[in-house]
This record gives sequence, structure tokens and C-alpha cells, in this order.
Amino acid sequence: MEVERKVVDKNLNVVLIVVTGRIITTNYKPLENELESLSKDNPVNLILDLQNAEAIDSQGVGLLIKTRFEIVNKGGKIVLAGLTDRVRSVLRMSGLEEYFLIASDQQNALQLLQ
Repeated sequence: MEVERKVVDKNLNVVLIVVTGRIITTNYKPLENELESLSKDNPVNLILDLQNAEAIDSQGVGLLIKTRFEIVNKGGKIVLAGLTDRVRSVLRMSGLEEYFLIASDQQNALQLLQ
């Protein structure tokens, strides 16, 4: 899995993380490290771009839930962007589609944060 992080809007403290690959038990640590470092800072607005995420398992879903909880409790927001059919299906089956803000792409995600 590859994880790329960049600041999109300094004024709104919007950070973009782009994930490429599979968010599964055997390789989710790089993403977990990035997300944990974000949730320790001041309130952050996170766009998590999953358009290149091939799959997600229960460990990955748990990481998303934990991250949302920590970010929202500090006054921030998280938007999942560009969900693949496979990732969206897992969230739907888990009953989590309504739990997360979901956008079709990064631009729409940024609009949801403004």
C-alpha cells in the first residue's frame, strides 16, 4: 500500500491523504501511522482519497472508524472521497455509509469541508 499526504488548504487545515493499494490486515500500518499523526494535532479536516484503494477488510474499516472518532472529537471532519465499488460495498454491508461523509472526488470533498 502507498500513502501520500499533502496539505490542501492551510486556512481550513485541510489535509489530503491518497491511498493506493489494499487496506488490509497485513499492510495497513503505513496508513495507520499517517492517520494517528494527524489525529494528535489540532483539529484537522481530512480528505481520505480511496479511488485507488483496491480493497478493505475489517481491520481497515476499524481504522477508518477509529480515525473518524478521534478527528471528530477534536472538532475536525473526515470525508472519504472517490470510493471504489468494492470499498463502498464493504462500508454499505457494515452499515457505515451514513456514518462517514462521502464525496465522489477530492473537489467535492473539499466543498463538503467548507
